[in-house]
Amino acid sequence: MAIVKTVDYEITSLTKPRTIYVARHAHREDSINPSWAQRAQRPHDSPLSAVGHVQAEYLAKKLQTKEIDHIICSPLLRAVETAVYCARSLHLTVKVETGLSEWFNIPVFRGSQEIISITSLEEIFPEINADYLVNGPWPKAETKEDMQDRVSRTVRRLLKALPGNLLLISHGSPTVEIGRELTGETYEMLDIAKAYALKQNNYKFELAGIV
Repeated sequence: MAIVKTVDYEITSLTKPRTIYVARHAHREDSINPSWAQRAQRPHDSPLSAVGHVQAEYLAKKLQTKEIDHIICSPLLRAVETAVYCARSLHLTVKVETGLSEWFNIPVFRGSQEIISITSLEEIFPEINADYLVNGPWPKAETKEDMQDRVSRTVRRLLKALPGNLLLISHGSPTVEIGRELTGETYEMLDIAKAYALKQNNYKFELAGIV
């Protein structure tokens, strides 16, 4: 873990210290079944594997005792499925946010990505909040700097728009950027189905532990 700097973070309508939980989705099907992508309609939008479903349920149980007011996740299926387990455990809805999407790095991805639509997700998962207005950009091929800028802007917007404690469920590289945006530090990439808590100390966020 390399400390870069400590930064002030402007928070509007501050009433009490906030905690932001940052989680990485659980194990994906194409990690253990390479042939899945060859048959899939959306080869870059893998669902959870059987192991991933167990991991997501376990993560949800660990978060059940936490005071969380909003769950926001990437629109990719593996993140949505992970978020749905958490929503059921915490009795909350899921807000789908394209700004928390995976890093679609240019050497691997070309053009806009085929992922399941928000409308289709709402039909599959009743836990999704259909009233939440998605403001982020739709995933497309991007540089690392593009991804960092996208995630940083999304985090700033979410903290201003949503009060209370947030659970952000995303992917490997974006979770690193979320931590850096909030704390000014660069943390090691989260393992799958793991989360860390960033607790507000005055106008700064600090790492409060791994969930």
